This record gives sequence, C-alpha cells and structure tokens, in this order.
Amino acid sequence: MRTLLIVAAALIAIFSSSIRAESIRVRVTEFAPNYFLKDGHWTGLDVELAEAVVKDAGFTIEFIELSWSRALNAMQTGDIDMMMNLTRTADREVFIKFFGPARISKRVLVVRKENLDLKISSLDDLVEASRRTKLSFGIQKDAKYSAAFDTRLTADPVFAQSFDAASQGSTLHKRVAGGHNLGFFEDENYVVHQLQNNPNFRALALHPFTLASDPVYFGLSKHINATTVQKLEAAFQRLEKNGTLAKIRTRWGKAQKRGISE
Repeated sequence: MRTLLIVAAALIAIFSSSIRAESIRVRVTEFAPNYFLKDGHWTGLDVELAEAVVKDAGFTIEFIELSWSRALNAMQTGDIDMMMNLTRTADREVFIKFFGPARISKRVLVVRKENLDLKISSLDDLVEASRRTKLSFGIQKDAKYSAAFDTRLTADPVFAQSFDAASQGSTLHKRVAGGHNLGFFEDENYVVHQLQNNPNFRALALHPFTLASDPVYFGLSKHINATTVQKLEAAFQRLEKNGTLAKIRTRWGKAQKRGISE
C-alpha cells in the first residue's frame, strides 16, 4: 500500500509539473489600451500580441496582475514568466531574455491644458521649466524613458531634482491634474486612450515634446528552460513573418484613432 501511495504521489508530481510547463505566466495591469479588463477577461494590444505568441508556441497563458516594480522583481525570482512593453537595457538583460521587438513605443509629455505653451524641446528645457515653476515632473519608479534621460537621471543630481518618482504609474495623472507636478511622461497609446475615455484626464493635454520613440520588447524570465524560450521565439518569428502580429497592431491602431475601446 505504501509503495502504491509513493508511486501515486510521484505521478501526481510529474503530472503537475507537466501542466505547469505548458502555462506561461504573463504580467498585466490596468493600462488601456495595452492591457485592461473587459467583461472579466484581460484584453488589449499587448495582451493580444502575447496571446498570439504563447498559443502559437503550444502553451496556455495565465495572466497575473502586478505593479511594474513588483513584476520586475517577480521576473528575477521566476514567480512570473513574461512581461510586455519592456525597454531593452543592459541591467535588465541580467535577468531577462528579450525577444521582439513587439512594437514601437513613443514616450510623450502630459501637462495641464493651460501649460501647453511651455517651451520644452530638450532635456535642459525640462530642468528650466521645473526651476521656473517650482514644480517637478512625474515619472514612474523603475521605468525606462530613454538612454539619455535615464543616464542623466542617475548621473546628474541637478537634473534628478526636477523629477518625482512614483511607485504607481497610475497616480501620475492625478498629481498633474491636482497641480502637484508640472507634467508626466507615459506611453503615447495609453495617454491618447485616457484623454479620449477617462474623465479624470479632462484637465490634461498632450504636449508637443516627445521624450523618445523606440522599440519595446517581450521579456522572459531567465528561470524559464531553454526549450520553452526557443519555442516562444520561433512562434514570434512565424507570426511576424506571416503578418499575424502586424494585423493585431493595425487593428488596435485604427481603434485608437476612432477613440473606440475594443
């Protein structure tokens, strides 16, 4: 009897491991139109891109809601497998395997409508505007904005004083709307969607200054085995080549222009 129990336990462990190996745990949060809950299900541009890749690779997908900083920590520990909307940097490559790019991300400046005439066209102008108004710009902790911006934020104390890092990116617009920050930087897709659909953005507007426009990637935790990584990378290449991913990007781009949440 004891032998049968041991065998049964071993089979259950093997079966559970097999199921786990077929599931990819993907980080999400409320960040429309890239990822958001609709009728109890996660959807959005990045969600559809990730679903297409994961399913084509032969895996199921499990969405886990986490803040940005917690998700990066979970990638290091292996508690989640995959993130989207990642800027590729040397420090992240230590614990993340990148593939893609998934799409182009444009980081834009959001201000109160009455501040649209702020003369900002460079990083130095940001410092001057902050000094003149005695207000800082909001940024999200652990986010990457551009190579020049991130380097200067670390190396230049005077520059760093012009920025206020928030642990939750979802609070940035509230601080600007309330007059506590002069502006904040965010992905253009998100900003346009919120300006069209979110009444809490009524007092805000998109400033002409663009901080950066560059590729963002899928990222895999380095705790994932090499075979799974290869399958996901191969699936991405197949779907990129046959136009599946391009169709998803185009459809969401058209919806964004119409101001429609799909």
